[in-house]
Amino acid sequence: MSSFGVVCSWRLANSACDRLPHLCTFVLRNRDPRAHRGLAPDPSSSSPARTRALRMAVADFLTRALIIIGGMLFPGYKSFKAVKKADVAEQQRMLKYWLVLSILSAIMLVIEPFLSTRVPVYNVFKIAFIGFLVHPKTAGFEKVYDVVVQPVLDQHMATIDDSLDKLAKAADDGTRNFVPTVTAYGQKVRDMATQRVNKKAS
Repeated sequence: MSSFGVVCSWRLANSACDRLPHLCTFVLRNRDPRAHRGLAPDPSSSSPARTRALRMAVADFLTRALIIIGGMLFPGYKSFKAVKKADVAEQQRMLKYWLVLSILSAIMLVIEPFLSTRVPVYNVFKIAFIGFLVHPKTAGFEKVYDVVVQPVLDQHMATIDDSLDKLAKAADDGTRNFVPTVTAYGQKVRDMATQRVNKKAS
């Protein structure tokens, strides 16, 4: 995604947010049943708090849309081209990107509810950071991978592999015990249903 594209997208989002209060007032007034009866609209239906909430919702939607386009669809297409052309070097680069993005997504799942309500420019930061990761000139994902991800994973790889092996074994044991239990319970329910049908028939 080019710098021009990022700037244009951000200006479009800002323009939409600036016009949103007028749109919200129009929508809320037309949805007010008092207006359809020729009465004055309810002042609470177009309160500043409600307009502000709708404005935040639209801003959040635009942020997510820009992140999906710039952080997922664009790299996804680059990954497709790397696979199509059998470009091993580019495939390795894109694997690094998706690894960095998956780890960041897991971290954001935990900290985003806290940051989004306390950092006023959080959405701007997210868009800028995704731009830093995917932009060809910065290739930020390679820096994050080389400086943070690879050293941490190298240090804890044995522990992670051991934990995954234990988890897989526990899941396998649980499945082996679960299937017979469910089968036996299903057989019991079927026998009970058969007995009831036989009693009613007799």
